[in-house]
Amino acid sequence: VLYTLSTLWNLLMNPPMNPNIEIWNHIALIKDDAYFTKWVKEAGKLAHHDGFLDYLRPYLHGTMIDCGANIGTHAYGYAKFGKVICFEPNPIAFECLTHNMAGTNSELYNAAVSNVNGFIDLVDCGTNYGAVYTKPGWSIPTVVIDDFKFTDITFMKIDVEGDEIAALLGAAQTIRTYKPVMCIESNPETLSRKGHTVNDLLDLLSELGYTTEVRTPLDISSDILCKPR
Repeated sequence: VLYTLSTLWNLLMNPPMNPNIEIWNHIALIKDDAYFTKWVKEAGKLAHHDGFLDYLRPYLHGTMIDCGANIGTHAYGYAKFGKVICFEPNPIAFECLTHNMAGTNSELYNAAVSNVNGFIDLVDCGTNYGAVYTKPGWSIPTVVIDDFKFTDITFMKIDVEGDEIAALLGAAQTIRTYKPVMCIESNPETLSRKGHTVNDLLDLLSELGYTTEVRTPLDISSDILCKPR
């Protein structure tokens, strides 16, 4: 097959979409995802969890960080109230995120957040793309939030399938400087994969100067609302 230089340039600048992505109602979705795709279609919109967004609404303004943005179900809602800086390591989810956040006030990074710069691989979780987690490897970069020197951070959401403590350690200076309200997933199973417990997470948050409010019991996956003391 022969390609002209202009065709090759267009392919480089506009690579074909992953065949496992569909565009539904102008929203990029992962075809075989059994959770986010279903929830978005049932709600008829990307920011499908109205109750959760209403719960967070008082804290959504200014410059916000979304760690584990996936396809943008949270970030798109946040972007109505300010700027959102998104980190998402999964390439197919990031491709959807890029499409879904187009036209919003956002910065997008195809990387995993950590307390060290390096590389990781991802563990495939079948049709649950929200459960994909990291393991040692070389395919995807890890980044340290403090290295970006972000300013005036008002809110952070961290849902990174067990890497929450590493993410917090890598953002400790940013957190201590700007004292953002944070919403963090606390899942005993995912934390244990990385050698941590829920109490380890709560202890670190206390050391960082935060009180915590739990939306569901800590023996299951929970969202913790963290406010500076």
